[in-house]
Amino acid sequence: MQDCFDNSLELLLEFLQKREVKESEWNYQQIQLNSEKITTAIYRQLYSIEDESTKQSFIRNLHARLVWEIDYSSKIVSHPVRKENSKKFNNKLIETQKSALNILENLLNFILENFSDYCDWQQKLPVKFREEFTGVIMAKFNMLSFSENDLDSILFEKVKTSIKKKLEENQYKITYGLTIYLDKLFQEIEKIRVVNREYSHSVSLKDILIAFNFNSLTVVHYLVSTIVEDVKKIEPVKDKIERLNLWFKQVNQVPVNSTYSFSESREGVRQYLNNWIQEEIQFNEKSLFLFSGSYPSPLLESKRSNFKIETELPVTQIACFLRLFMDCGIFKKTNVREIINFLSEHMRSKKRENISSESFRLKYYNIEESTREEVRKLLFQMLDKSAHPL
Repeated sequence: MQDCFDNSLELLLEFLQKREVKESEWNYQQIQLNSEKITTAIYRQLYSIEDESTKQSFIRNLHARLVWEIDYSSKIVSHPVRKENSKKFNNKLIETQKSALNILENLLNFILENFSDYCDWQQKLPVKFREEFTGVIMAKFNMLSFSENDLDSILFEKVKTSIKKKLEENQYKITYGLTIYLDKLFQEIEKIRVVNREYSHSVSLKDILIAFNFNSLTVVHYLVSTIVEDVKKIEPVKDKIERLNLWFKQVNQVPVNSTYSFSESREGVRQYLNNWIQEEIQFNEKSLFLFSGSYPSPLLESKRSNFKIETELPVTQIACFLRLFMDCGIFKKTNVREIINFLSEHMRSKKRENISSESFRLKYYNIEESTREEVRKLLFQMLDKSAHPL
């Protein structure tokens, strides 16, 4: 019997794969009678994998399989198919499915608790877990509150509204990674509420949202309006520029965890704020130069060269290469817009003498699959070339 439990994961998956089970089959009986022993044996099997790469691949695949099987088994248990003269057997089969479902759910929870770093964050939650998870998440955030006199009170309400909207409108898109992200965000916000009562110089809610890249439109627009209202109070244009530079420094000094993001499809909070602040600074510098003549803009004074780098690459592939350079940390400057403007001005693509910076920017944030494949081929050519003396 022990030898059978040593292959308990295969036993469980074999049972699930069959869908149609004969009452006399050994697997059918063992799943129902030995669920705890099977669960323990599966845990032991997971811990026995020593190679990290193998373990990650195995757990990611198992995680995805468990989600699918839990959804399937839940549907069978909730809506059993009845056949003539087989009520007794169907009842037994449903009980077995419940035992298997219990193993699956325990195994999924075990993986999330002990091997979370190996899981694919884009993997969706099982249907039966989504309502429970989202309910727990919203209950946590609703439990938190800032006093009306606290400057972060309005901002936090916008955070809660954004989370609630995302969870309600995208039930079928709720991923394991999103639940982890929101849980960690909750812990950090709860922490700063306690600390802020004791230290006036502590981390603000704004800093937490930038660090966690909480890039909902509502929150980002509120952060921009906060900067606008602050700068409005200052009259001299030079002082406005100085205050905007101070904001730029504060935003950039927040350590951002690139693992987390509220919305994968939207520009990051810090990146958006950086671009917006720099545009405001440039606007004020130009205004000061045009209307007073006493504060020449460095941008207007700089001599521009007509020299352009010629390349056989189309704009789409140039944008893809730039994206790789930024994502891999080869280019350290964080202001993507400035780099795009520079390359647009000083490069010629395969078909265009002049590259539109706006077109370049759109292609940078929307890399097509065909472009990615062409760039991969070029990278492989470069690898082959680098393998020989240059």
